[in-house]
Order: sequence, then C-alpha cells, then structure tokens
Amino acid sequence: MKLGKLLVRGALLRSSYTFLSMAIAFLMMPLFIHNLGDDWYGIWTVISGFIGVYFVLDLGVTSAVSRYTSAAVGKNDKTEINTIVNTGLIIFLCLSVLVTVVTFIISYFSTVVIDTLEYQTVVSQVILVAGLSVALEFPFNAFAGLTEAKSRYDQLVYVRAFTLSVGAIINYIQLTHGVGILGITIAGFVMARISNFLYWYLAKKNFPGMIINLKLATKDHAKKLFSFSFWSFLISLASTLPFRANPLIIAAFISPSAVTVYVVGQRLVEYTNRFLNQATNILTPTFTQHYERGEFGAIREKLLFMVRINSVGAMVALFGLIGLAEALIVEWVGDEYLEGYGVVVIRIFGLMATFIFSNSNNILYATKKHKFLAALTIVEGVALMIISILLIDEFGILAVAIGATVPALITRFIILPYYVAKAINLNPLHLFGAVAKSMLVLVPVGSLFVYWSREIYKPEGYLDIAILGASVGILLAALGLFTQFKRDERSKLLSALPFVGGK
Repeated sequence: MKLGKLLVRGALLRSSYTFLSMAIAFLMMPLFIHNLGDDWYGIWTVISGFIGVYFVLDLGVTSAVSRYTSAAVGKNDKTEINTIVNTGLIIFLCLSVLVTVVTFIISYFSTVVIDTLEYQTVVSQVILVAGLSVALEFPFNAFAGLTEAKSRYDQLVYVRAFTLSVGAIINYIQLTHGVGILGITIAGFVMARISNFLYWYLAKKNFPGMIINLKLATKDHAKKLFSFSFWSFLISLASTLPFRANPLIIAAFISPSAVTVYVVGQRLVEYTNRFLNQATNILTPTFTQHYERGEFGAIREKLLFMVRINSVGAMVALFGLIGLAEALIVEWVGDEYLEGYGVVVIRIFGLMATFIFSNSNNILYATKKHKFLAALTIVEGVALMIISILLIDEFGILAVAIGATVPALITRFIILPYYVAKAINLNPLHLFGAVAKSMLVLVPVGSLFVYWSREIYKPEGYLDIAILGASVGILLAALGLFTQFKRDERSKLLSALPFVGGK
C-alpha cells in the first residue's frame, strides 16, 4: 500500500478510534463520579496524574528510538534498526528497575503523608499496582517506533480499540458491583500487559528481520539516543509535571471534590483535542524521511497543507464546544458541575491555538531542533504553575485553566510557528496568512452559532445537542473545504472519506 493511502487510512482510523474512546469515556465518567463519589474520584484523578509523571522517567528515549528508527527505515538499513531497538531495550530495562524502586518508596511514604486512615491503605496499594504497571511497560517502548515508521497506524488502532473496549466492559462490571479504585487499577494493569504483547507482535510483523539480542547494542548508539532524548526528556518533563500537578494544586488549595469539577470541563476539551490530533498528528516519520533525503520543499508543502486543515478543524471544535458544552455538562453529569464550563471556554482557546501549528513540533523532532521546543515548554510549565498559584484564591479552578492557556497562546501560536518557518526557509507570513484566511471566513459564522445556540435556541437532551453539533461541524467544515483549498486538494481530501473513495 502506498504511503499516501496508508497515511489517509491511518488518519481516518485514528479519528474513528478517538471517537470511540471519547464515546466510552463520556459514557463512563458519570458512572465513575456517581459510584466512586466526588472525593474518591478526585483522589483517583490525583493519583493517576501523579503516576502519569512516571512516564517522564523514560528520559525521552522513546521519542529518540522512534526518530532514529524512522530515519533507518527511510534508508532501508535493517542492521541499524536492530541496533537501535536493542540499545533502546537495554536502556529501558534499566529504567524499569528505577521506576520499580521509586514506586515502592512512594507507596510506603504515602501512608505517612495521608492522615485519614480510610485512604491510607487503598492509596498505597493503588500507587504500587499502577507504578509497577508503568515499570513493566517501559521495555516495550523499544519497539514503539517500528510500526509507526511503516505508517501502519491502522494496525495500532485495531489493538487500541480492542484493549479500550475490553477495559471499558471490565470497568463497567466492577463499578456497578461496588468495586473501588483498587479493582479498577488492577484491571488496567492486566489490560496493559495484553496491549504490550500486541504492540510487540505488530513490530515483529512489520519487521520480520527484527532480532532481540542485547549484544547488538552499542555505546555509540546509546550516546546518540541520549543526545537526542535529553531535550525530549525536558519537553516531556516540562509539559507533564505542571499539568499533572494541576489536580494537586486544586486539591491542596481548594478540595478533592473541586478536582472533580475541574476534570469535568477539562475532559471535554481533552476529548476534542485528542480527536483532532489523532487525525492529523501523524507526520513525524514522514518529515524525518524527507529531512534525511534533503527534501525541504516537501516539508514546506506538507506543513502549509496541514496548517490549513488544522485551522478549519480548530474553528469547528472551538465554536462547537463553546456553543454546546454548557448544555452538554448539564445533561452529562448535572448542573452542580456547571463551573466546569468556564474551564472549557478558557482551555479550548489555548489547545486549539496549539493544535493549529502542532505539525511544527513534528518538524522540530524530525530536524533535530527540538531543543527550542524544550525551552518553550519549560517556559510554559513555569508560567502555568506561577499563574495558577497566584490566581487560585481569586478565581478558583479557573486559575489553573488561565495558567495553562495564556502562555500557550504566546508560545505555540506566535513564537513556535515563526521559528519553524525560519528553520525550513518558509516565509512566516505564509503560515499566519493561512490561519487568518480561515478565521476571516469561519469566525463570523461560528460566533453567530454560539450566540444562537446559547441565547436563543438553548438545546436540551443528547439528541438535540448531537444534531446541533453535527450541523455546525458540517457547515464550518464545508465552508473551510471550499474556501481554503484548491480543487485538486479538495479532491484528495474528499477521496479519503468513507463511501467516496476515488470517485
């Protein structure tokens, strides 16, 4: 199958999977909140966020392995591929031991920090199970880039859809039978092991010549991976720690139940952002291979095309969510969580600004200029923490949303695209002009929809909300398609849609 078709197929399947994951998460969240209660759900969110920081301990090696694997695939160098995989595997085995030790230490001391006896044992056990799950997952990161390097995103989607669906069924059964967060964490542990095995199987399938032999690892390759991974690690650390700390800040300055209210709004934005990124954020291997062959013209062309696509998608998401999120929250979890709507409105601006130029990140990784991205991310993280803590007494949970949004509008919507354009010899005005052209057409229509839906029509019920959402999505997407793209470009985009094909 040709690369173009693989990318289109992968994008469609990734979008379908994200829609499935959003639908499952959407249906499950009220079940979690009402069965666990606001306090326990807030505590579980804090623990999950804290354990999520463990993934930073891969030191950026995952992205380094993926990057150099893609480069080796572009050169069809099988020896290099096996050397990178086995070098990465040794590094990840060592990191797995480190995560295991850290997990036991944190699990033990959690009983000292927590005063409430009711929470001590459960929290300690959850930390232990979740931490060990991450530790066991690390070695499989050595194979992370192999399937993506072949652009077989379709295969990855099938695995994720299977594990997601089975996991959701297990969680539903447990919640409806009174099982708490420990049982849910154990179920996640089991599903993670199944997922690890399937990802390894896909890597082996796509590269039959893959050899697991630690003797193939070399010190030179380890140095090369770490020279790239250091900045990836800083990016991951700076972007992960502040956001994982958000629930901790809210829990410490307000209450665990306030975390639940924040998460209600944050989840809606996350679902939307994840859906869009799964559809379009797939070009890092392609950019890497163009870079290795010196094809900067192809990089510029693809970046401009993706910025136009992302601009239309961002406008659809922004106005659709602002117009319908309030009614959706009431129907979804109840009007007692309406404060979460403010989180939606603030966060959607920051995330959509980031999404529009998200492929700039891929170019920085592909061209090994991600040191600049690390610096931006560190600035964002520091600003988020400072703004959140300074404003939380006055604005409550909205302070965290403000702290995450304001820096992103400056760094990701202005500074990053300008720097990337200069790095690939592209006039920055071409990038910003593509966004401005989309906004000129779509902002007036989207604003009218928000006013009409919130002040005049005021939808009630899921069906009403779904019809309105689909309608404004189709309207804005159609306007974007026929005003932002040439005829041949429209043909390519339309041919990717189901039931249209090559017609």
